Amino acid sequence: MAIPIIILAGGKSSRMGRDKLSLPYGGSTLLARRVSEFTACFPLVYLSVAAENAYSEIDCARVVDEVRNLGPMGALYSALRQLPDAPGLMLCAGDMPYAGAEAARDLLKFAEARDYDAVWAEPTFAYYAKSVLPLVEARIAAGNYKLRSLFPELNSARFELPKHALFNVNTPEDYARLS
Repeated sequence: MAIPIIILAGGKSSRMGRDKLSLPYGGSTLLARRVSEFTACFPLVYLSVAAENAYSEIDCARVVDEVRNLGPMGALYSALRQLPDAPGLMLCAGDMPYAGAEAARDLLKFAEARDYDAVWAEPTFAYYAKSVLPLVEARIAAGNYKLRSLFPELNSARFELPKHALFNVNTPEDYARLS
């Protein structure tokens, strides 16, 4: 069964001061380029958004936050609940332009060959099995919204990617460094 790719696009871009995913990049926008790359390689790609009409110009299925303001933990929770038939899913941050489809494919092959609950290069570039949902629910109930807090309680493994691949565009200075 194909593993759904969930592109995280529900953030507030507070450090950027404006919507970073709509910034021009590579002849498109940061988000549109990300969606295009992943839809060319994977059959199931979803945008994780805070509201259904977010990024309406992008033709992609949506996972809408069921609970707002939880960050990526809320996105993981919503995706696991809204895609109940998937054995797991891959979170891919919308603001990590160098961690692309090939890296995701390699990470998923690594996860598939083993029986891990999670395999991660970064918490927002990671595979999460369906089995993590109860722990995610418990973390949310406790007010702990850090994805990284899940790993010590899971059968998980770190997947190494070059440091450059894990670059996030969070600030105007980061955006200026894009190549």
